[in-house]
Amino acid sequence: MKKIVLCGSEGKMGKAIRELALDALDFQIVGFVDRNKNENNVSNLVDLDCDYDIIVDFSSSNSLESNLRFAVESKKGYISGITGLSDDQIKLLKKASESIPVFYASNFSYGVFALNKILKTALEILDDKYDLEIFEKHHRNKVDAPSGTAKTLMNIIKHYREDSEFIFGRNGITGSKKLNEICVNSLRGGDIIGDHSVFFSGIGEVIELNHRATSRMVFASGVIKAIQFFLNTNSSGLYSMENLLEKF
Repeated sequence: MKKIVLCGSEGKMGKAIRELALDALDFQIVGFVDRNKNENNVSNLVDLDCDYDIIVDFSSSNSLESNLRFAVESKKGYISGITGLSDDQIKLLKKASESIPVFYASNFSYGVFALNKILKTALEILDDKYDLEIFEKHHRNKVDAPSGTAKTLMNIIKHYREDSEFIFGRNGITGSKKLNEICVNSLRGGDIIGDHSVFFSGIGEVIELNHRATSRMVFASGVIKAIQFFLNTNSSGLYSMENLLEKF
């Protein structure tokens, strides 16, 4: 049985992963790391006194670099869903994947993965005469905006419409909307788990692509699948939700 260490164990995702992991027969969480140290966890990976195989990291972007460096030095598999990463941090993930298996996704929901696929198809079919807008909504405690999932949607759009110019809100902007201008709108409030929409607005019609999470367990379920994927994967490389769809 493989042994797992969970970073960010006291956060919303950490607690959801812990709950689902109780029923796992092929792995066990043996260590808990969280900046809010208590009798059940430590505040840093280096303080752990147990043997383990895989690090699952849902802490914060501030902790990613040190946790990833520790994973490389100790030759542990590394799974992360931390959002709000900079371009340099994405490069660190890619560099680490040259020596250890790394699984990264900004969203572990199968439904969001499907949304990404559908967006690609829509961009292939609909020309640039359709105005594009992105809306994302999350709970009041989310620390990054736009969300990691929204950034993924932006990257997909940029691939198909290279001249896209993204703006974030329209405060102070005057004049008509430019054809290649795409506004990314973020709402924060209450306990909204996650809601992402892409609007294609044409003349006489609007097409809306939407994913709404109604339970955080949908993300935790994807993380459990990623752990199970790593149980039989010792090869270095950068893995993603695409790999899960091929296996499960």
